[in-house]
Amino acid sequence: MANPTSSFGWQMPTNTDLVKDLPSDFEVFGQAVDDSFADLKGGTTGQVLSKTSGTDLDFTWVTPTDQIPLTTKGDLLTYDTGDVRLAVGTDGYVLTADSAESKGIKWAAIPVSAPTFVGCKAYLSGNKTIATATSTALDYEAESFDTDSFHDNSTNPSRFTIPSGKGGKYRIDAQVWFNQVAGSEVGLRSAALFKNGTQISTGFLGNTATDESTAFTISHVEDCAVSDYLQLFVYHTQGSNVVCSAGVISNSFTLTYLGA
Repeated sequence: MANPTSSFGWQMPTNTDLVKDLPSDFEVFGQAVDDSFADLKGGTTGQVLSKTSGTDLDFTWVTPTDQIPLTTKGDLLTYDTGDVRLAVGTDGYVLTADSAESKGIKWAAIPVSAPTFVGCKAYLSGNKTIATATSTALDYEAESFDTDSFHDNSTNPSRFTIPSGKGGKYRIDAQVWFNQVAGSEVGLRSAALFKNGTQISTGFLGNTATDESTAFTISHVEDCAVSDYLQLFVYHTQGSNVVCSAGVISNSFTLTYLGA
């Protein structure tokens, strides 16, 4: 028996071999095949074949160490120092990264973050007399709250200025209260919102009798940039001077940041 040989070096009988030589030829060939596949023998339930070296047909039976059974619906396969099982979390929980966990992840309740209010509310600390037919900006000299220095009680107290980093949409609510007027005049009472000196909204009462106190609210949403300033101007045509009453209930200005 001579060449040809197989890919694994097994000598194969040739078509020129004598009949009498075939039994011994096949014995040589079969022994070589049996020796080559010797590593496939053995092993136990659950083991798998693993390459021992780069040599052809060089295998070893091993027990897997990197396969963890998932036992429950929703289980996940993750990694610590090796493959590990992460059991399904509580209903409603979410998977979140956590470097303090050995697996680097964990199931956790959805965090609920309370929004932080941004804005201010100021009001008249004393009665303000408004001259007839004169548009007058109300000076608010007291505050209920002010989260980001929108307003100053003494410097430009009529202005509410948008601070750095807070440009966006704002809701503006202004409460206006006019006192009764002595005399016989009947006329208009109004208020208007201004941004940077330009009117953006108004509210008014017409033909108001002298013996009436009047109140109304202006609500408005405005897009404001940093450094924009807002004011409330009041106006009347009732001959005698009209008073805007002091107090957070009577005359107030509330600015609420809605978001960018």
